Amino acid sequence: MADLNSVRVVEVSPQPSSPEDHSATPDVLPLTLFDLLWLRFAPVQRLFFYQISNSFEATTLVSKLKASLSIALQHFRPLAGNITWPQHSPKPVLTYVQGYAVSLTIAESHADFHHLSSHSIFVEAKEYHPLVPQLPSSGSPRFGIYDTDFGWGRPSKVEVVSIEETGAMSLAESRDGIAGDVEVGLVLEKHHMQAFASLFAKGLQDL
Repeated sequence: MADLNSVRVVEVSPQPSSPEDHSATPDVLPLTLFDLLWLRFAPVQRLFFYQISNSFEATTLVSKLKASLSIALQHFRPLAGNITWPQHSPKPVLTYVQGYAVSLTIAESHADFHHLSSHSIFVEAKEYHPLVPQLPSSGSPRFGIYDTDFGWGRPSKVEVVSIEETGAMSLAESRDGIAGDVEVGLVLEKHHMQAFASLFAKGLQDL
């Protein structure tokens, strides 16, 4: 079985860029009806196994993958775009800026290749999980994010009805299950966000 310790990231390219690198006004591409249908589904991550005979072949393959991805982005830059839902837009859109890139991660693992790729034995899905990179999930309830189980259970949603009356909020434990950790996601109007920030900072000082 593959475990987290058996996977080591060797290279990530290109390196993540800072927001200042993409300060230009982004281009906007409307989504089609078929694109919008897929937004309601959970993210799909496929895992393919290819047997490589030697390290030289692996190096050549990685080089060709990088070149192929670069050429694809030259012809279709929106491939590296982000799906956003502007406040005054009736539906989500794809935004992208010249210079956006798709991250390619090269990693190695000491897991049993023949066991994981075998057709003759049953391999539980959880054995593949360490080999698949985690996709960050964030977004608005308008995307149906709270109806989707991403592998750690459905996200919990907390709606603030009024923080002026009680001056208190309930926070959920983080999905990682580490004692004491808290994960918070808020979408509030500006005056509510300012009030929450003030109450939260005061609460930390009183601990």
